[in-house]
Amino acid sequence: MAGPFKMKGNPMQRNYGIGGAPVRKSYRESYDEENSKVNKEKYDTFGKYEKAAKAYNTKKYGTTEPTMDLAKNEAAKQANYKKVMAKNKANRLEKSQDAQVAKASDRVAKSQKDVKATVKEVASTVTKKDLKEEKRKKVKAIRTQAKSLKGAEGLSTKDVRRMKRDDIKATRKQYKTAKKDLKA
Repeated sequence: MAGPFKMKGNPMQRNYGIGGAPVRKSYRESYDEENSKVNKEKYDTFGKYEKAAKAYNTKKYGTTEPTMDLAKNEAAKQANYKKVMAKNKANRLEKSQDAQVAKASDRVAKSQKDVKATVKEVASTVTKKDLKEEKRKKVKAIRTQAKSLKGAEGLSTKDVRRMKRDDIKATRKQYKTAKKDLKA
């Protein structure tokens, strides 16, 4: 009985089609190798074989020397890969920025809705009559304050009148907008 099968040489040093570089043979070497009988039966001369092989390579790989162009193609692939990766990174960055802008605008819209809801809630508790009374009290307070300032040093009556008028205008404007909010 025979012992276990032993392989000659180290399989990692040989190229058994697992990874490694493609076989680079000239057309002459491929014509003369083991299946040369088949090649010589099919093709009378090397010239016919070479022409057929070039046609096959052109049809399949787009070039007559596919193994020689491989190094050039690898460099081009690497350059193209880098370009594509840079473009993809830019697209991802742009999409993430767009997403952040969309989230921020959603938050702003939500906060605006919250503010409107709060204003409506406050407006529902306040009536027009309450606003009118509050405005009258505030105007009255401004007028009494102006009377107390008339005798103060450094202020003319004209200045006091101007301040009183500006304060009353601001108060009326404030309550006018509050009234509009009540209607809304």
